[in-house]
Amino acid sequence: DKLIGIHCVALEREDFDVMAAHGCKMVWSPTSNLLLYGQTAKISEARAAGVPVTLGSDWSVSGAKSLLGELKVAHLAEPTIP
Repeated sequence: DKLIGIHCVALEREDFDVMAAHGCKMVWSPTSNLLLYGQTAKISEARAAGVPVTLGSDWSVSGAKSLLGELKVAHLAEPTIP
């Protein structure tokens, strides 16, 4: 319950189920995910599994300069997020 996963790009629904069962959380940095990996974490899968997800910006080289910038990219990457 002390684990906070960062990036989590390679994780699948089964992995998120395990995280949720153990009370793990996740920080999502979509700008960095897209720049570094060419894709982003499967946020809808994480949320469906019950993993709490928070938005964060990664370091300045690959992350947005602010959380507002991350939120804009998050909405493009995962339009179901309000």
